Amino acid sequence: PTIGENDIVHIFLSTEDPEAVDAFVRAAPSNWKVHVDQFFYEVLPYRAGFTTVNDTVPYNVMPRLSRDLKGKPGMWSLGSLLVAMEAKYFVLTTTSNWSRLMNELRKNIKDARCG
Repeated sequence: PTIGENDIVHIFLSTEDPEAVDAFVRAAPSNWKVHVDQFFYEVLPYRAGFTTVNDTVPYNVMPRLSRDLKGKPGMWSLGSLLVAMEAKYFVLTTTSNWSRLMNELRKNIKDARCG
């Protein structure tokens, strides 16, 4: 089916990068309803607490965050993965382990509606 320029399009954005979320939301057409992954919101308050000597937030805070939160980010990730697997279409990057995992699952899971 063709999507008209006034049709609402729902987009699920799965990232932990605040700059990516900001750039994507700003660039999205007005008829796109962007749903940002709950994982992003769960992790966001903790990102500022992990600063380097230069007072900048390191890119990958997950190992320390997972340890400090006793594995909760792993559960959040599984929830995000389940939601992502409901999508019909994907835009992924091969430089992301998370994207590669989603792509392999996407390519190999049989759609239940197909019989």
